[in-house]
Formats: sequence, structure tokens, C-alpha cells
Amino acid sequence: MDARRLVWVRTGRPGGSGSGYLIGPQLVLTALHVVLPGQRWAEEVQARVGHPRFGDVEHRRAEVCWPDPREGVPVQGALDIALLWLAEPVVVGGPPVRWGRPRGITPLPFDGAGFPAFADEAARGDVEHLRGELPVVSTSSSDWVLDCRVWPDLGHGGERPWAGASGAAIFCRGRLVGVAVEDNRPMGGRRLQAAPVHEALSLPGFADLVIRKGHPGTTVSLRKITAAYAGDGPISDLVPVALLVAALILFSYGIGPGAGPAGVLLALLVMGMAGAGMWWNRARRSSPTAVSSNGDDAEWLRDLRQVETDRVAEDLRARSIDVAAIAVPWRNVSAASESRDGDPPEPEDVHGLFAVWSSRATPRLVLSGSAGSGKSIALSLLAKRILDEDTADGPVPVVIPLSGWTPSSGFYDWVAAQLAERYPKIVGEDGHLPSSSLLRALRGNGQIVPFLDGFDEMAPERRRQFVAALNQAAGASGSFALASRTVELAEAEHSTGGFRDAVSLELLPLSLDHFRTFLSDSGEVARWDPLLTLVEDGGAPVPACAFITPLMQWLGLQVIERTGRDPVSFADRSAFPDRSALERHLLASLVRAVYDPPDGQPGRTRWAAENAGRWLRFLAAQSDQDDDAIRWWQLHRRYQFVLIAVYGALFAFLAGVAADLSPALGTALVAGGLWGAACGGGFTVGYGFQRRAERERRQVHRSGFRPDAGLWITWLRFARVLPVLLLAAAAVQVAGGLLRPVGDDGSLWIVLGQGMLVATGLGLVGGSAAGLILMRGALLAANVTPAHSASPSQLLARDRWSAGAVAVCCFAAVGLSSVAAWWFGARSLVPWDFAVTAAGAGAVLGPMMFTAWPVFRVTHAAYVAAGILPVSYMAFLDRARAGGILRIDGMVHRFRHKLLRQSLVNDLDTPEQLRRDRLGLNRLEAEERKEGTGRGNDPV
Repeated sequence: MDARRLVWVRTGRPGGSGSGYLIGPQLVLTALHVVLPGQRWAEEVQARVGHPRFGDVEHRRAEVCWPDPREGVPVQGALDIALLWLAEPVVVGGPPVRWGRPRGITPLPFDGAGFPAFADEAARGDVEHLRGELPVVSTSSSDWVLDCRVWPDLGHGGERPWAGASGAAIFCRGRLVGVAVEDNRPMGGRRLQAAPVHEALSLPGFADLVIRKGHPGTTVSLRKITAAYAGDGPISDLVPVALLVAALILFSYGIGPGAGPAGVLLALLVMGMAGAGMWWNRARRSSPTAVSSNGDDAEWLRDLRQVETDRVAEDLRARSIDVAAIAVPWRNVSAASESRDGDPPEPEDVHGLFAVWSSRATPRLVLSGSAGSGKSIALSLLAKRILDEDTADGPVPVVIPLSGWTPSSGFYDWVAAQLAERYPKIVGEDGHLPSSSLLRALRGNGQIVPFLDGFDEMAPERRRQFVAALNQAAGASGSFALASRTVELAEAEHSTGGFRDAVSLELLPLSLDHFRTFLSDSGEVARWDPLLTLVEDGGAPVPACAFITPLMQWLGLQVIERTGRDPVSFADRSAFPDRSALERHLLASLVRAVYDPPDGQPGRTRWAAENAGRWLRFLAAQSDQDDDAIRWWQLHRRYQFVLIAVYGALFAFLAGVAADLSPALGTALVAGGLWGAACGGGFTVGYGFQRRAERERRQVHRSGFRPDAGLWITWLRFARVLPVLLLAAAAVQVAGGLLRPVGDDGSLWIVLGQGMLVATGLGLVGGSAAGLILMRGALLAANVTPAHSASPSQLLARDRWSAGAVAVCCFAAVGLSSVAAWWFGARSLVPWDFAVTAAGAGAVLGPMMFTAWPVFRVTHAAYVAAGILPVSYMAFLDRARAGGILRIDGMVHRFRHKLLRQSLVNDLDTPEQLRRDRLGLNRLEAEERKEGTGRGNDPV
């Protein structure tokens, strides 16, 4: 239950109030009688969304949307559940609501929250948590019975103290099962009644609203909940891990002085038992039963259709696409090549793409065009048109960037992995969908159709491999759509024969009428009309050649709108002698316009345009070469050895200074760093083992923003850290000497070795337990696709919490390791300063082996010091996204326009070009000031 989604519902009648729960940005679940007092619809409904302890409270007007008030008053005894529609949406992150239906004979624990009268102080509507048990066996078919732990005082002159709790959402095992509707006075307030939500989900009107207007990914699927349910990950997976930890501890004790071979033999025996347990668990999961909690294929495909429709619509809105911008002409290249008379066909509008698509039994389209010609727009618009058909059994097009494809995986397997990462709640790790269902929808019946964008972004050899892979995978029955630049597509088709049975369409340049309509719909045609007149009269040949693509039209509009310049300046031949000069200027001016608008203009930022351009050039160069994605958790990779050397030297210096003060402190830093790295590595391996067991059991597609929590990667991380720790040990030895526990030169190494084993064992069991416990806790879960994170900033915040949780675990584990190792090796109590310092060092180094946040922060600090990244990293990128420079694609940032990224990578703003642009613009500004039309502070 998310406290931020709590709703206090108030009606127009005196004292009328109730509770509710936000199940969509504008959709609230509540009780019917709250808004239908005395069988009369409330004339006014107000809603207060949120909890004061968890952020701001939003106030909204609301109206009843289900049951429909226009159809009259529901009959007496109707299901006491209603849906409210808020006048304005409320942005609340988090997962979609999951529904449940209690079953069995054992009472189930329930929880909820509402605003009952007995908790209302001075009409503030204080929250009261509802807890207790739901005795399923005693429920009737019409309601649930809730035995409450809180018993309000009923002696208030006949007032019902539970009044106001009506409408509160009731949860069992994290699933919403009902809505509180009334109290039970004969039971002295010990019981509430709740309307079962599964009855509402069976009604078409309710289910349709929940699916279409709920949080993205919301379905109407139910899970049967019993008291025996304890999560998807069985506790038995922890047994072999626990045995392995016990073996490590026994082995560490066996190698101690005077322990003898008994401990080693016992450790080997326990280790053999652990291996047998792991083998048995793997054999038990070798033929898992695929069970989909989302029901049949039709249900999850409907969910996929809805979320993909919302995503495509949002992407088009972010591109500022309206009716004018979609008027991209095209011609059928296939028809032209087959024409006998040689006359090219007349260009058609982009709306005709749907007619071409639907006219073929197995539609396959290949869209080509020049840079910025609107290929991605046309692909998204065609997908949106197909999705808008809203047929239950129709195909679901999914637009996927193609630049990340690799020949190592099958085509449809790669598409399935992309969808699992994008929509984990539906087809990924959190959706419980068997991989066979997803692959069947892709391969067999064509229910999911890939729309592939960015074919030209792959390397030439990879493009040729992809043509062969797609032709083989699609066969004779697979449909697809693909977009590419013309030159790269022609080269690949010449060497491979092209895409089999595909219709080739080429996008054509836009006309001046298209541009005028685009400006008119944007409300800017009056400002641009003088330039358009010059273009029509032939007096502005450079703008006439430049503004023929959707990208350049959009860039021109953005630059002029943000800077306030006169568009006629684009016709100056001395400043812009050719088309490339004007296009280069528009690409460079966008960054300056976004980050340095004129004084007095809205949107002024704290970042100078010059710095912003340098930072964006660095991010463009750092973006992934395969898919052009900016991943914050990979910023360290190109310079990781330099960073290790720098921060290793700093750690060695700190350890040497500490050793000069006290050998115990210096040695503790070295030991704690070593044990912390071992503990973090064990935590990573244990967590990865548990997550892998979960995936094998559920047969889902693996997804994740860091799919590298394997044993080999963990060893490599430890190998990188080990030289740093050895350097620190050498610095400690030189500065003050290493601490000798009992005066024997070999005892220190025994203590370090025993501590390593204990720390690794504790990390293994801790990681396995975390993988089991946090399987449903998205706030702290790491190394998996964040089902509850909707942006890179939320992912970064979630990983920060993960790092904090792991740091606490490592502090405790390294502290225990120091106590155990010192006792095993020195036969005495560990000095408290040694234990605390070691535990602190382990808390710092341990999370670096598991989560990405610490490494990112270290890398970010280095880049800030070098002046190549801003201090406020995510705020800077958010500004770039708001200005149209970047876009968010799942958990990564990408440049919205490929030409802009290429201009930054290639550094098209050479000093000579900038000087020429600046001289030309300065002259234009002087002329405008002379005419009284200039803006003396124009940064462009």
C-alpha cells in the first residue's frame, strides 16, 4: 500500500467524508455510498490526494465516472464500489495496482488506511492504519469480514466513529482485495465490512476504466491469496547457501592455530552437502511449470497494447508532432521500379501508410529517407494508427530502436528481451509471463509486430548480418516495419538482396505549404511570414533548401521561439552561404537557446550555454556505440583504470596517515577494505543466484539495467580492487607497521584469511536472503529492471537506497568478521577501534561490488573536478530533455535527434565556423538595433 495514493473524499453534504485510493493518475477507487448518500448523487465532490508525511498533498475536484450518474441511481443493494475521475491528474510514481481474491480457511492478515472520524483531529482528516485479520471462511458472497486490531470508543452520542473509513482500500499480501464500506456495531467496532473488488472487476464498465485509465501496466487479472502464500521464491533455495556459509566458517576455524584437521574435514563434508543441495534445487527446477498470473494471451496483449499506445503518444507529443508536422510526403519505390512507362508515381501523404499496410496479408514496410526526413515520426505514426484501431485481436506494433541489436542472439529473442526490459510488469521479470507466450506472439501468430527504427545506426557488417537474420526469422509469415537512411539501406540491400517481400517507401522533402501549415498550427506563422514570402519569391534560396525536413522545421521553430530572433536573418547569404551552414547553425543554436535564453525570457537556467555544449559533447562521445544510449552507470568504463589508480592512491594515503597515528587503525582500514570487498562480492553472487533461481522457476525473459551480477564479473571486480588494497597495505607498513595480533608474523595473514572466508560467507547468505526478500520490494532491489522506476533519475535514486542498505549489511558483516577472525586467529577479544574502523571501511567498499551508485558518484566527482560534467547531473539532463535535446527511453537518455548527436560528436562547431557565425550574427544584430527591432542580449 502506497501512502502517497491515499485519498480523502469530501462531498457537499455537511460532515460527509470518506476514503479512497488512487489507482490511476485521475482515477480513484472508493465506496459508492460516499458519493451516493441517501440514494442521491452528491452535488460536489472534493478529493485530497496524498499523505503529509510523504510529500505535498494535492487538492482536486472530482466527479463520479462509475457507475455512470447519467444512467440514474443504482438499485438498492448494488455493489458498494465507485470510481471517481479527478479534474486534473496527480503524478504519483510506483507500480500499477495488483488485485487479489482471498481463498482458503485460514485467516489472512490485511492492512489498509483511511480517515475515520475517531482519528479526525480538528477536521484535518488524520490517517488511521487499518490492520487485522480477514477470516475467509466466515465471509459471505457479498462482502469480506475484517477483524480489526483498533477498537474505537463507541460512546460518542450515537456517532459512528468508523465513519469516514468507507472507501479505504483493503490489501492482503500486497494485493487489493476490497473496499471498506461499513462497520459492525453489534461486534463493538471490532469488525468492518468490505466490498470484494473481484466482483467489480467482472463488470465490463469498471474493468474497461481500470485498464485504460489506471497506472500504466494495470490489468484486471486476479491472484488467489491464501495464508500459505509466502512469495514466489522458496525458502529452500537458502538452505544450500546457508550450508555453504557454515562450511566456510568451519574451514576458517580449521586453518587456525591449534585447530587440527577436524575442522577442515567437517568443513569439506558440509561443503559437499551444500553442493548436493544446489544440485537438487537445480534438478527440481529443470522442468518448471510455466504459469502466467496475467491470464491468457488476450489479456496481457491488451495490457501491452495500452501501455505501448501511451508510450508512442507521449513520444509524439515530446517531438511536438501535430497535424501539420505529420504531412510527410512519400512515394512507393517498389511501384516505381515496376512501372513500365518510367514515370514516377505521384507522392502520397503519410496517412496513406496505413492503407498500404492493411492492404497486404503479410505487411512488411521499409521506410527510407535522408537525415531528418521524418522516418522515426512516420514509423511512430503508423504504429499509433494501428494501435488506435483498438481491435481486441489485432496486431500490437511495438517501436524498438534497432541500434542495440547484436548477431549473438536470435531476432525474436532479442525483441522479447527489449520488451521485457521496457515492460517488466507485463512481459518481464515482475509479470510472471512465460517466455513461450511472448515468443509465440512474436513468431507464431504475429500478434506482436516489431517496428524497427535506426537501421542505419548499425555498423555496415552488422547491417548485412541483420538483413539475413530478419529474413530468416520472419520467414513467409512474419510482419515488420523498418526505417533507415537511404544510403545505408541501399548499401545493405545491394550486398544482401534486401528484405524479402517488403514494400519500399521513400520519404520525400516537405513543401513550403507543409511548413506554413506547421507554423500556423504552432501559432508562429505571423512571425515567419516575411521569410516565407521571400522563399516564395525566390529571394531566400538557402532557407528554401534547408526547411524541407521535419527536423529542420522543428529546429527553426524552437530556435526562433526561444531566442526571439527575426526569422528573416536566415536569408542572409553572408552569414549562411549554403544549406549546410544554416543546418549547422540551427543544430548549434538549439543548445544555446535551451541553456541561455535572453534575459526576461522564461526558462532561464543556471548553466551557461558554453559549458552545456561542452558537457553534451562529452555525453555524446560517452554514449554507447551500439545503441547511442547515455547510461549513468557506465560513465566510468572508459576511464575506470585511471579512476582506480587515483582513488587507490588516495585510499593508500589515508591508510598510511591512519597507520602513523595507530597501527590498529591503519591495519583495520586494509582489513576492512579487503573484507568489505569480499562481503560485497559474496552479496552479489548470492543475490544473483537467487534471482537466477527465480527466473528459471518462472521462465521469464531476463532483463536488467545491470545484467552483470555473475560470478565471473564479480571476480573481475575483486581483481581490480585487490591492487588498491595491497598498495594500502604497503603504505601502512611503511608509515607505522601492520598490527601483529599475537606477535607472530604469520598470525596477521591468518586473521585476514579467516576474515575473508567469514565475510564472503556472510555476504553469500545476505545476498541470497536479499534476493528472496526483495523480490517484491522495488525500492531496494538492485541489478534488475526497476518496475517501479519510470526514468533514469528514479533509477539512480532507487540504486542509492540499495547502496545504503548494502552498506548497512556490510558494516554488520565486516564487524562480525573482525570479531570472529580475531578470535579464531589471536584467541582474544578484538580491539574495539580495530572492529569499528574495519566495519566502516567495509561499509564504504562493499557496496561498490554490488550497486552502481557509489561508483557513479566517484566517477561523477572526478568529472566535475575536470570540468566535463555539471554538479547537478540529473537536473542538467532534465533541462536538456525539456528543451528537446534529449529524450528518455526507458532507463536511459538518448539524443532526440541523431543529427544533433552527430554534430556534437564530430564537433561541427569549429572555431572558424563559430567565428563566422558570430560575425554574421553580430552584423545582423547591429542592423536590427539600427532599425529598432533587435534584442541586444540575443545569445545566438
